[in-house]
Amino acid sequence: MRRAILLVGFALTACASEGDKAAEDYEFAKSSPSTNIQDMCDAATRAREAYVRDHDTENVSRWSGIASMDCNRAAMYRR
Repeated sequence: MRRAILLVGFALTACASEGDKAAEDYEFAKSSPSTNIQDMCDAATRAREAYVRDHDTENVSRWSGIASMDCNRAAMYRR
């Protein structure tokens, strides 16, 4: 029985959505001191696009806001 529970737990962990993986990439980029704002914009955009593919409307909305904010800041720095 424990073996079955472990296998199910492993399968659920291995099946993290593409959006969740992209969100983790964003959080890593955000915490890295060498990351610039354009990298954060790109990572947030990838997360939003991945959640669109996952049909996760709640996270699409959240990541659209994050991407918009970071991309607007990146555009401001380019001027």
